[in-house]
Amino acid sequence: MMVAGVVLTMTAESAARAALGAGAIVMDVIASNDGRLPHEKIQRIRNLRPDMILLSGGIDGGTVSHVVELAELIKAADPQPRFGVGYELPVIYAGNKDARDIPYSIGKVQTFHGNFLVMVKAYTFLRIIGEQGLKEISKSAILNANYIIQSLKNDYYLVYSDFCMHEGVLSGKNLKERGIKTLDVAKRLLDFGLHAPTVYFPLIVSEALMIEPTDSESKETLDKFIEVMKKIRKEADENPDILKTAPHSTPVRRLDEVKAIKELKTIWTK
Repeated sequence: MMVAGVVLTMTAESAARAALGAGAIVMDVIASNDGRLPHEKIQRIRNLRPDMILLSGGIDGGTVSHVVELAELIKAADPQPRFGVGYELPVIYAGNKDARDIPYSIGKVQTFHGNFLVMVKAYTFLRIIGEQGLKEISKSAILNANYIIQSLKNDYYLVYSDFCMHEGVLSGKNLKERGIKTLDVAKRLLDFGLHAPTVYFPLIVSEALMIEPTDSESKETLDKFIEVMKKIRKEADENPDILKTAPHSTPVRRLDEVKAIKELKTIWTK
């Protein structure tokens, strides 16, 4: 998604927060006062090819001229969405309703109600696989999750002894005596080219590690994940420092996620 707002530090930033809160991946934030020339913004939109654009401005009956200006800029860019040739790009407008009917604007659009593209994709997927297909992938997801949990229950702390559904929960609290946290395990996984599972959730589980392999993973990929998790567990005993300083092979090393949450920046500047 791309976000467009009248004022960079006001409507644009608020719209970006709303998009992130709805689960969108914000590719860039453009604004009337972001320091870029119109042709630079147009080229940026064309290059990024966002799946959707959230246009915000003129909130509470404010200005409409800048909103229309941004709308015309988006129209001039004529962005082609990534999800298919021939599709029209959804533009969600949140702002002054008076701007909707102004000639040469983007026209009437729906107000922001979240990242509906996710729901469209989910609905399309369900229509493709059908009722029987949904039953089959549900069984596969449950089987995959239990296969991982049962394979790792002797390496990490098993929180619940019962079989799980599509996601299982382990805990890294048995590693704390070695000075290792669940976060260290998650960071070390990146060195093996694996995306870390959800950590520290559910909140009621200390050092939680929630694993949800989904139905689409093959036994080969599940075995690879299990092998890496066992290796990391062994490293916690033999070489804990390699976990504490992970990742080592990524372009960017350990990030400060807490700072990122407290000081949200949605654009990069030199």
